[in-house]
Amino acid sequence: MKRALAIFLLVSSVPGVSSALGQSQPCQDVADDPHYSVVFESNRVRILTLEVRRVETTKAVCNKAPFLSIVTSASKTVTTVTGQAGIRHEWIPGEGRFSYKPTERAVRNDAAEAHRRVEIETFLPIPYDPLATNYDIDFFAGDLSSVKATASTSSSRGALTATRIQLAAGDQWALTGADHALIALSDLALKSDSGEELTLQQHDVQVLQGGKIKAITNSGRQPARFVVVDF
Repeated sequence: MKRALAIFLLVSSVPGVSSALGQSQPCQDVADDPHYSVVFESNRVRILTLEVRRVETTKAVCNKAPFLSIVTSASKTVTTVTGQAGIRHEWIPGEGRFSYKPTERAVRNDAAEAHRRVEIETFLPIPYDPLATNYDIDFFAGDLSSVKATASTSSSRGALTATRIQLAAGDQWALTGADHALIALSDLALKSDSGEELTLQQHDVQVLQGGKIKAITNSGRQPARFVVVDF
């Protein structure tokens, strides 16, 4: 018995062997994968963009904290959580998912068009809601954009609130006093109440300081589709 214990202690002290015996290694941060880019970071949130081109696959990576994911492209992916089977999904621009507990996963693009999305990690407390933990349910309930020129739908998790908006040409949208992430689901030509022009292409993200802009107007000729995330 003493001999067996001595052999175990010797082996487990060799660098790298302990992990081979089943001890888990820290999950690699999503920001370390070249498909991800950090566009904003504070003590409240970290915002990243993800772009996975045709037949490409990300590494197996993890987010730092609970996060909201907003897809900005029509695309098809297979997401594989480490140790589980892959899950296929066909996305439409504007779909959102919230994850309370980040897991190690890899994302493969199965479409000709690049898969693009924005991930907003929140470092603030998020009350656990057992009725809202299904990752595969759209974060936004309902969509009246097909019957109304200007329409919106909102959802919140803790201090994080996201609103998916379709804004008719010439219509105005009021903003709260919080900081915002403006995520373009279509090409946007917007004008702030202070006269500032906001021109974004689909997939772009722009962070707006709270209170600086109180309202935005669609100055384009087509309906503007975007998501505003308050944090």
